[in-house]
Amino acid sequence: SVHVHVEAAPVTDHDERVTGWLGTATDVSLQVSLRAELEAREVRFRQLAERSPDVVMRVDLHPLRFDYIGPAITAITGDAPDAFYADSGVFLDRVHPDDAERVGAELFGAEPGELHQFRVVHRDGSVRTLEVRTHVVRDGAGSAVAIEATARDVSASVEQRRHLDSLAHRDALTGLLNRRALLDELG
Repeated sequence: SVHVHVEAAPVTDHDERVTGWLGTATDVSLQVSLRAELEAREVRFRQLAERSPDVVMRVDLHPLRFDYIGPAITAITGDAPDAFYADSGVFLDRVHPDDAERVGAELFGAEPGELHQFRVVHRDGSVRTLEVRTHVVRDGAGSAVAIEATARDVSASVEQRRHLDSLAHRDALTGLLNRRALLDELG
């Protein structure tokens, strides 16, 4: 099938009666096909982002607002994406109070870094550790206009590292520093 865009204008005589039509017909099949392909790609990307256990997000910086945040944020914070769209401050409100100042400066400062790790407080009071990878989007003049990021709950691996560190440096029976840790502390 062929998609055609038609434009026509009436041709009138001196009494303003329509005596004919003057027009053009343009084959727009390629444009229609490309638009359909673009829409299909967008659907596939959105499905990928929404099915991911990682949180995919985009934050516009001026003004500060979430352009997109994946539904996996609910498992991490207890808040649905709509809460973040309604009030972008919800994200920083969920950051653990001991990490809040650092996170605000790191993520939204003059030169945000690429990798961040901090704690968030879930709505139920539990604390989760997030690892956030960011990319700063800049305009033609080089000014930061948005942040695109992925966030992953790394609480289990952080806890496992703590446990392994404890096993390596503490006596299993007494909980006191072992010989190796004691020598490291004395050194």
